[in-house]
Amino acid sequence: MTRPRNPNALAVKVARLCYYQGFTTERIAQELGLSRPKVSRLRTHARQAGLIEIRVHDPEAQPQEIEQEIQDRFHIPAVKVVTVPVNSDEDEWLRCVATFAAKYLNHLIHSEMVAGLAWGATTDAISRHLTPKRCLHVDIVQLNGSGNVYSMNNFYIGDIYTRFALNYGGRAHLFPVPAFFDRRESKEAM
Repeated sequence: MTRPRNPNALAVKVARLCYYQGFTTERIAQELGLSRPKVSRLRTHARQAGLIEIRVHDPEAQPQEIEQEIQDRFHIPAVKVVTVPVNSDEDEWLRCVATFAAKYLNHLIHSEMVAGLAWGATTDAISRHLTPKRCLHVDIVQLNGSGNVYSMNNFYIGDIYTRFALNYGGRAHLFPVPAFFDRRESKEAM
């Protein structure tokens, strides 16, 4: 058997045999001529690299009902509600939302795409939980400006967009001017 050149290709093969055909680790190892530990590492790599995703669709779960209500009420095509542990604090809420959003973005962002992002605490948290996904010609564009009278060097914002661009193999386009203007003349000058 010839080994795939792309390191992700073998991980995808393992994932297909496991999840599509229901093969055990031992059977996959025999099929591909690999050790069982190598198969386990490849399956873990496939999950961490965003090549596979495991979702549980619980018909009795509350989030799906809330998602549907929001979709129906506001005519929104897709809504995702993230559950958080009972008695958790705001830091845990942010972590749960950021982790989910970072994984969900891999379904939305693809090659030959321009993605516009606003910056803020949630976007920063998402940028720290991204799962690498290689794409071609992805442009990450800052939607809201960051310039102010005190500084045009907002490294925090640049870091957010750089993390997104690096994650998707794309380019970051910063908007280091105010998006909102106090005077009409300033707006017109821009």
